[in-house]
Amino acid sequence: MVMLQPLEFIDCLIDSPNFRENLNKHEKELDKTSQQIKRIIKEIKDLLAAAKRATDNIEIVS
Repeated sequence: MVMLQPLEFIDCLIDSPNFRENLNKHEKELDKTSQQIKRIIKEIKDLLAAAKRATDNIEIVS
């Protein structure tokens, strides 16, 4: 887990290179988090589909 420095409003007003760098780090971390969430959602959908197929197969056999 990356420890990010907080984004402060006053730093935004100053718009220093340090603020820009910190903002860029936050954006990259948000992108990574978004990709991880999308991957988890896909894995859950795949798991639910597999569970439904298994249930359907059990019903056919019974």
